[in-house]
Amino acid sequence: METEIPTHVTGRAYGAEEVDGPQPWGHSAEASSLDVKCLPIIRGEVVPDRALLQHDMAQLSFIHGIRHHEDYANLPEVVALCKDGRVPGSAAFTRARNARQIMSNIVPEILALEPSSNSPFPYCIWYPELATEDTYRQLAARYPCLKYQVGRACAVAGYTSLYKELDLLPDVSIAEEARASPKGNGIFEYIMGQPLRYAVLDDYTRTIRQPPVPRASLNDDTALASTLSWRTAPSRSFRKRYYTAYFDITEDGGIGHVDEGSRPNDEFTVSNRWLLYSPLPTDLPQVNKNLLILMAAHQGNVDRYARLKRPQMVENEMMCVVRGIYHSSPFAKWWSSQIQGKGLETFELASAAHARFIMMNDLSWHTPDIDESFLPYMIWYPVKPWEITLRALFKLEPRMRHQIAHATIACNYQAFYDELKAEPTEALLREASYSWNAHYTADLEARRHEMPTTRDYSQEPLDAWDTAAPDWQKEPTTVILFRAVGPDFIDHGNTGGLYQGTQPDVSTVNLFMCCSEEFIRKAELDEYGSIDVINEVEPE
Repeated sequence: METEIPTHVTGRAYGAEEVDGPQPWGHSAEASSLDVKCLPIIRGEVVPDRALLQHDMAQLSFIHGIRHHEDYANLPEVVALCKDGRVPGSAAFTRARNARQIMSNIVPEILALEPSSNSPFPYCIWYPELATEDTYRQLAARYPCLKYQVGRACAVAGYTSLYKELDLLPDVSIAEEARASPKGNGIFEYIMGQPLRYAVLDDYTRTIRQPPVPRASLNDDTALASTLSWRTAPSRSFRKRYYTAYFDITEDGGIGHVDEGSRPNDEFTVSNRWLLYSPLPTDLPQVNKNLLILMAAHQGNVDRYARLKRPQMVENEMMCVVRGIYHSSPFAKWWSSQIQGKGLETFELASAAHARFIMMNDLSWHTPDIDESFLPYMIWYPVKPWEITLRALFKLEPRMRHQIAHATIACNYQAFYDELKAEPTEALLREASYSWNAHYTADLEARRHEMPTTRDYSQEPLDAWDTAAPDWQKEPTTVILFRAVGPDFIDHGNTGGLYQGTQPDVSTVNLFMCCSEEFIRKAELDEYGSIDVINEVEPE
């Protein structure tokens, strides 16, 4: 059934049969078709029907269209979809429409008493446009539960007088917003001048914390208004962005009818690289902290990581955490107390923690009914366990024969290796080739040829971390210095790696930290923004 659209709105709604339940975005042709259908919705040209609104992409597009187009938001068909609780996403549509009215200097009629996940109270009421100071004043008077959102809008707009009238707790998100706003300095200085600050607005969940958290600091946990203009058109790139986003205060996922705006700057330059190696200040300067999170995880620095981490992991964070667990007993112990559930993340974290515990000669974590996925492979790097630990582990867990045999080669525990008589594999042969003790290679080759059927181990599919574990260069390095670094500079190679199948490469970031400012300045002047540091020091 098609929705009739007034003649002043171009296009028409898409007719389709009603279907039950939310629909996935799909792949290839299906996804491309959905992308095309969403574009006129984003532009405020078409009102989607209920069938199309079964798709998340269409819901995000509809929210964007409502927030960005006042006439579109007031169409009877749009109003009807917002009011119909049977329509998927209707509560979010209503919040978007109320936000649009506020930004159009209309104080809407909102019947709910308090904001909630299904309430009509909007969170962001300052993008894509700002209301007048008087509109925000009326809004706060009529709906006191929106006073902190009004305070945030004041920080963006520079309405210092109204902000002070609101008599709010000094909120760190409002302070960060004010600091980033060209007009917000008065509010920023007012908040920073208070003896105690609070975390009230929560941009990750679009809620107001109850109770507010005292003794809060500026910690880059704010979705700044200056970052909201970064928009991505419906596409595979948008899907990746949507699923990895940790902020969505406009509830439209950052969708747009074209790719526009700049991705929020997450680079570290010579001016702020001190944050990578110095004790963190109480209040972070204006910076995207994702690289700090990744490096704290990679180093296994509990204090830095616990302070900096976001509610959900950023891209490449898991592999950095796993590496940090392998290298830090405090980090391993802390994470072992955080692990819950039985998902993939739990398996990665638990097995990494167990590996670290084994290397520390601790087997108290083992239980008779432990799931095999919680058993690690690499248990000899960066620290070698004692031989008696490996012997005890084998008695407790015979399923680990192969990785224990691998450990005996890496640790040169020849007597125990001979007792295990593990089946020769490519991983064991490779590890043996690195050992100064020729016994292991000779034994593996001899037993390999004595087997009833000779297997070509070089051609068999191998577990990623099974083969990467013997690599002698376990911590990559580089000689290429870049003028700036960011989260994208932490590479994991193509496939495989010794840390649960991954290998976070932070060599570029480490070199950037270590090099002199003089060399970084040379990289800044280079046509490609990078230099070979060895070429710079070698005599001509």
